[in-house]
Amino acid sequence: MLKTIKFYYSTMRVSRQSPGGITPLEGVLSLQTPMKRQKPARQRGAVLIIVLWFITLISLLVATLASEVRLSAKAAWFYQQNTQRWALTLQAVHLAQMELMIQRMPVLKKKSSDQEKVKDRYPLLRFNGDPLELAHTLPAGVTVRIYDHAGRLNLRRLSKQRLRDLLRLRIGEDDLERLDGLVQAWQDWTDQDDLKQLNGAEKDYYKKLKPPYLPRNGQLESVAELRFIKGFDEVFSAEELETRFTIYGQANGLNPNYASADALRLLPGMTDEVIAAIMKLREEEEIRSINDFNDLVDGNILLKIKPWLQYNRNGTGVYSIAVQVDMEAWQAAQTEDDKKQTKKSNKTNTKTNTDKPDKKAKKPALKAESSRAFMMTVQNRGYARPPKILRVDPYGLLPGSVAKTPPKTKDKRS
Repeated sequence: MLKTIKFYYSTMRVSRQSPGGITPLEGVLSLQTPMKRQKPARQRGAVLIIVLWFITLISLLVATLASEVRLSAKAAWFYQQNTQRWALTLQAVHLAQMELMIQRMPVLKKKSSDQEKVKDRYPLLRFNGDPLELAHTLPAGVTVRIYDHAGRLNLRRLSKQRLRDLLRLRIGEDDLERLDGLVQAWQDWTDQDDLKQLNGAEKDYYKKLKPPYLPRNGQLESVAELRFIKGFDEVFSAEELETRFTIYGQANGLNPNYASADALRLLPGMTDEVIAAIMKLREEEEIRSINDFNDLVDGNILLKIKPWLQYNRNGTGVYSIAVQVDMEAWQAAQTEDDKKQTKKSNKTNTKTNTDKPDKKAKKPALKAESSRAFMMTVQNRGYARPPKILRVDPYGLLPGSVAKTPPKTKDKRS
């Protein structure tokens, strides 16, 4: 371009000096640089499409990264919540174990007043499944219950006649053949031989099931094992076994001071009204004999339930600890504590007369009671050693406060 300009000016000077005065425009035009050609419209549209695709891909990448970050944050929050819940659960379990040890310590005898509650006079009677206030304060939102296994029927201590009576309440008295088959299947499961009784079941029967399994040929190792015996799963299909039966301890009966409504329902003649009356009675006084039921149960029913009951105040020494944690209530309490700490830190050393005392903060309301809890079955070993852990169920079922009449099972011949 510069060469062209220089040549142009030099040509002009030469033309002025020429005799004819003619300007050589042809030389100037021939030496000028040609103009750039414009890109076609199709090429400009392709560039626009590429840019739009690039923006779309970048948007998808940003959205994916944002989703991953949000998911990671949520996972971290849930992990923190579960870790805190587990820490609170373990703390409550240890406090409950300490409570069991404390109640076994010897104490000085003191005079009891008439207004003193029966559970204050005999602290062991508190272990009937009601929410407890322990010797050490529990964290907010944590509920602890302790169930003495004296309030459950021991499957290992059931006699043949008592088992028959228990089954008769569920299937009726008319179907004797089915009743005999259930009793004989129980005996074949618990005896130590492979000889099959007339209507019982041994290896040949259980091997044909899907999936197949073998009979125990010994004492039951868990309450849930009852459902594996031929015909028993149908009989107890509508009932939660863990809240009614146990395999621990030496009690040969049911203690009404510790029994839940579910366990009391196993006894003949136990209606909802009778069970509610028993629950109310044991809140006021200790049930010590069958005579305490005279005003609650008909005389004929008393004769039927008398062999099933025992009244040992000390229980079996085997307990189920149930712990429930309400994280929302715990977090609300933590937030309230943080607010109090902030107020204290903001207060100056000088106080005016216009300062008003802080009102007591209300305890956070607990959620509606759940039916599941962390359950640990322990055996007490006195006040010098911690209890022995026998079984752990992270999602144990709490006994219901109101018993329901179990439906009659259909007559299905195996």
